[in-house]
Amino acid sequence: MTRSQHPEEDGSGADPGFWTRMRQGRFGQILVVYLGFSWVILQVVGELRESLNLPASIGPITLLLLGVGLAVTLATAWVQSHLEQRQATGELPGSWDLSLGELKESILRGRVPHLTWARALLGGVFAFSLLFGFAGLYVLIQDRGRSLAPEELASGDAEPGIAILPFDVNDAALDDLREGVPLLLATTLHSAAGVRPIAANTVLAHWDRGVAAGERADLALALEIARASGGSYALTGSAVALGGDIRLAGELFETTSGEPLGRVRVEGARDSVWTLVDGLAVEVVKTLTTVGGDGADVFNLAGVTTRSPAALAAYLEGEAHYRRGDFERAVTSLEAAVEEDSTFALAHYRLGQALSWFGLGDRSSAHLEKARTGSLPDRQVLFSRMTTATTRGRSTEPLDDLGAFVRQHPEDAEAWNALGEVLFHEGVLLDSPDWLDEATTALERAVELEPGSGLYLFHPLHQAFARGDSAHAAYLIERFGAVHAGSPMDLGHRLIWRYEFGSALPAMPPDSAVATLVSLGQWGGMLAFASRSFELGEAYLLRQSDGLGELPFELCNSVPLRAGRWKSLISYAADERMPFQSRFLCLHGAVQSGLPVPEAMLEEVTRSALAQNREETLRLGAYQLGAYYVDRGRWPQYEDLRAELRERLEAARSRADSVRADEWEFQLGSLQAYAHWAEGRREEAAKTLESLRPTQWQEHKWWLGRIYAELGRPADAARWLTGIIGGDGPYWPHVAPLLGSAYEQLGATDRAADLYRDFIARWKDADPELQPWVREAQDLLERIEGEGRPAA
Repeated sequence: MTRSQHPEEDGSGADPGFWTRMRQGRFGQILVVYLGFSWVILQVVGELRESLNLPASIGPITLLLLGVGLAVTLATAWVQSHLEQRQATGELPGSWDLSLGELKESILRGRVPHLTWARALLGGVFAFSLLFGFAGLYVLIQDRGRSLAPEELASGDAEPGIAILPFDVNDAALDDLREGVPLLLATTLHSAAGVRPIAANTVLAHWDRGVAAGERADLALALEIARASGGSYALTGSAVALGGDIRLAGELFETTSGEPLGRVRVEGARDSVWTLVDGLAVEVVKTLTTVGGDGADVFNLAGVTTRSPAALAAYLEGEAHYRRGDFERAVTSLEAAVEEDSTFALAHYRLGQALSWFGLGDRSSAHLEKARTGSLPDRQVLFSRMTTATTRGRSTEPLDDLGAFVRQHPEDAEAWNALGEVLFHEGVLLDSPDWLDEATTALERAVELEPGSGLYLFHPLHQAFARGDSAHAAYLIERFGAVHAGSPMDLGHRLIWRYEFGSALPAMPPDSAVATLVSLGQWGGMLAFASRSFELGEAYLLRQSDGLGELPFELCNSVPLRAGRWKSLISYAADERMPFQSRFLCLHGAVQSGLPVPEAMLEEVTRSALAQNREETLRLGAYQLGAYYVDRGRWPQYEDLRAELRERLEAARSRADSVRADEWEFQLGSLQAYAHWAEGRREEAAKTLESLRPTQWQEHKWWLGRIYAELGRPADAARWLTGIIGGDGPYWPHVAPLLGSAYEQLGATDRAADLYRDFIARWKDADPELQPWVREAQDLLERIEGEGRPAA
């Protein structure tokens, strides 16, 4: 190209000059807009870095991309300011007149596509897509998606924490203070502003994994345990007997550098441990204040503990049993503590928690309410509210507070477990089809923090058994076994795993397995119910019924349906050793789930149950009786039943019996909802059933699942049906075809296929009466697999 071909250098188009071109290109406006855009991007990246725990390098990378983008933007504005003149000469190609195939040749000739706003924008989108794609990939690799959990499961608001390690003792009489002082001190420090004690049980769990029983840890190992527990600071200490007095002494360290921060020490009478712990807490807060803390300097542990040495010793013993999941021994010790001192708030609190594991809701609530009258620390108040709410079917009420606490105390296994318990038992009410996944995330987090706690292990292990997930069940069992190898609970876990997944092992007679489970007490019973084995569940329940004189309800319902043993269900429903009320509930539940109960047998059991104990039968299953009448068009009997229930409701209200009144209201609401459904008023039926919060009732979950399926609302159908198969126990596996259909409508075909496969495997040897469900699941699975095959 010759000199005369450049318009800015000949007479046809003089160079407009630098400042003129700046004005023509609107550089000022473009710069302001770009800087505003950059500020927004930096704010978004900052929020994502904090919420998703992204690496610090994300900030410099963003600045680099924005810098490059600024250069490209200004260059584009410069080119665009005199584009028309240069295009008129043919010096540059037009905006999009260069094909990709010509790109290499054009570059070799020195001609490249010029900068346009479209190309600049496309390049910016591409660059930031890579950036945010990197962020997403980092999250998935780093924590397998945990940071994408809902807000309730996030945890990013925590202040620096202090891990209080087990104290050394010089006297066997002080053994209970080895773990007791950290427990009491952490409880006290929870009321100090600016001080975040790491949950004592979390620290003790890490200690159990890192230090063999009876051994001592050197400073390096102690600080490593404190760091692993989530502590920025660590307190090591000792309890020394001095005649009739005790000296509690400790030293604070920064866990990363190992730098000592100061010593603390209190001394006093042996029977005033609570006072000494209060004094030690004051000294700890004063020391932490010098390194940035801002805490209170007055505590009142005596307000929630006891002046009785015997009560305190029993309480600390009960806490140790509870932490290891030995609820029966925990109850025994804690009952001794409150018998020694009826005002002992912490003992009442833990006793209420332990009793809740036995299903003793009324006794549990009574102790928790007693605890809250004794100036219980906020942490224990929150967890006690959760337990009380759960026993009353209102456990979603403290959910927001639990979520906030978890964010402030991400190392607190008890908090994660409490959150998981709420979601596990009541999450179906939260209008999310993934509620069980969210519950599992929280419960598994508690296990990660305290793998040696049977308390936190139960639900995750139960879920692994329910899903048939042998690998995850083995992982959980090994984590627990690493802390409690050879313990009765460890043996029980391995026994159940062998029954579930150890087909290559020699067969173990059910009676031998049951003997081991019975020796575990309450825990053995929970393990038996975690199993999917009909033989093991049946043998265990028969053993338990030997001294009762009657057969339990589960022999007629949940246990036979694990493997499709229809003849066993019918046999137990006819067994005179089972109370008529249990037989009534069993057969009507089977009818409601679509199973082929003989009409004459159903009529006979219904008549006998009502004649034997009408009030108890109606209290437990009036809704089933009402559904029975509705299905057969016996509306006069349905209306008579409603009238009778209203009379019972008014009588309970007149006696101020709120428990019975709530029960009759629940039954009346259930009757009304079922009638709405039968009349085709599905929306009203669903609304009424939802208002009853029927989280513990399998039939109600089944009704809601079917109603929402009929309404074309698969997400709601899946939400409720998941509660049957994946909730407290997989006792109605034949729900699989309906739940799988909901998953398919939601696009989760892999999930549906897994559900069908699991059901088919469990019911492959089902009795002939139940084989139609198996064939239906096989047809659904074959259709999915056929759609997934490539065309021939």
